[in-house]
Amino acid sequence: MLCAAVVESDEPRLSRIAVGILVFEDSSIGVFEDQVNQLCAAFSRDLGLPDSIELHGTDILHGRGLWHCIPVRRKMWLYSKVLELISMHAERFIIKPIIYAGIRHRDPHHLSFLWGLERVDEMAISKNTTARVVADRKPEAEAGLQSAFERARIIGTGGWRSSSLSRIDQNVSFTES
Repeated sequence: MLCAAVVESDEPRLSRIAVGILVFEDSSIGVFEDQVNQLCAAFSRDLGLPDSIELHGTDILHGRGLWHCIPVRRKMWLYSKVLELISMHAERFIIKPIIYAGIRHRDPHHLSFLWGLERVDEMAISKNTTARVVADRKPEAEAGLQSAFERARIIGTGGWRSSSLSRIDQNVSFTES
């Protein structure tokens, strides 16, 4: 079984949304999480920061929150170490920007979410397995995304590569990132 984490980053001022997908074999995700947590704990200890530091790319790169006081070289070191762990453990790492201007009469959040699920479904088909999906919790969008997923299971995702997402577990989980 595959496990996929689907994260969305909305940038209205740039008129785009990006979807990021990390896909793991179910058996390797625990090792990955442990190694990332150990890396972050050591990083936090070295800099005297709380253990609860979160790895949000936008916050790290723009120096938001706790990241504002951390030197750029240290932030980039941590970021590169996490990318190394991803390359060691993840089956696939996908990032796709979606430009608002190219979308007609569709919610960009639903579109990016379904696009991500289509890629996960394709990967599960190619590996002859199923996938469970964990998505970033955004309370204002969660019900709509769950509804879009359920509708796609019945009538397909639409577009030229329409999919019924048959290899994705019935329950998409939403959790804090």
